Amino acid sequence: MLTLYLTALIFGLGLFVVQMFASSDTDHVGAAGDAGHGEPSLPLLGADAGHHAGDAAHDGHPAPGGGSVLLSLRFYMFVAIAFGVVGTPVTAFDLSPPLLTFAVALITALAVGVLASVAFRAIGRQTLGAGITSADLRGQIGRVLVACGEGRPGKVRLTVRGQLLDMVATTDEGRLEPGTSVIVQEVHAERVHVCAAPGELSLD
Repeated sequence: MLTLYLTALIFGLGLFVVQMFASSDTDHVGAAGDAGHGEPSLPLLGADAGHHAGDAAHDGHPAPGGGSVLLSLRFYMFVAIAFGVVGTPVTAFDLSPPLLTFAVALITALAVGVLASVAFRAIGRQTLGAGITSADLRGQIGRVLVACGEGRPGKVRLTVRGQLLDMVATTDEGRLEPGTSVIVQEVHAERVHVCAAPGELSLD
């Protein structure tokens, strides 16, 4: 059993490190592509499995249901870490029966995973700014700060009601380079799904 807990802990920490490196790389690219706008974003530490797997938001109110939580990478990352953190020391020092240890570690891990996912999404919703809803974002024209492409999130800057918003962005297009004008098609919790804006709507 100790091997199981250690494996889960190493797996969870591995996911965390990979996500941190991915986030750092994305921010670095953003700084190079748009000097002065390479500030860190919420995005990759908690990237959901695809833009349709996130919380579908309607007029600023994300759709309820646990299915989207189970499709979140952050959920499994925190579950693995919590499972290992609880189970490893208790098993190593033989502080309780194996079955009880497993049950407590599993319940704790699931609770931590759900709470972490909900907390990150709540933070993402708060980044919209006071009085700004998902409906306000749809159809907005913005500019790419960090390059994004199919399967690789980036970051865009929008101006909504006089407020500058930097948001995680996904797209179905091959690659949208920094500086490209884009239109927001959909809003999913803390991220937007965009496409390139036609020439006549470009911010250039």
